[in-house]
Amino acid sequence: MRAKPEFRDRDDTEVAVLDALADRRDEGMTVFELRSQVDVDIDALEDALSDLKEDGLIEVTNEGERTLILPEDGVVGPVDPGDEESVVDWVRRSVSDSMPGFTGISPTIRRSPELIDNRPYTGRQNG
Repeated sequence: MRAKPEFRDRDDTEVAVLDALADRRDEGMTVFELRSQVDVDIDALEDALSDLKEDGLIEVTNEGERTLILPEDGVVGPVDPGDEESVVDWVRRSVSDSMPGFTGISPTIRRSPELIDNRPYTGRQNG
């Protein structure tokens, strides 16, 4: 799951928070769990959480000694497969980025019918 498209035009940190919360929308996350998922400093995370709370996109609850952050209903939706880069596309892009001029790998390896073990075929078996 991810944040719905209408909530993805926000600051990158805010979108990362919403996406992290989408994966655990029923149980929520603590600030420390969010920080490990979002990979930003604590000040940026606090600013993002404040803005999301102010806009009504997250809810903060206290469960005993734990403070949990959950996405509000309607913020999380299914992943649009068109948004995601496939593993194959990622590999192709990574290889072509690291090897300029690389055009790809043939899906099949073809051998010339005239060659057997890289020697011309004479029609006789060695043996």
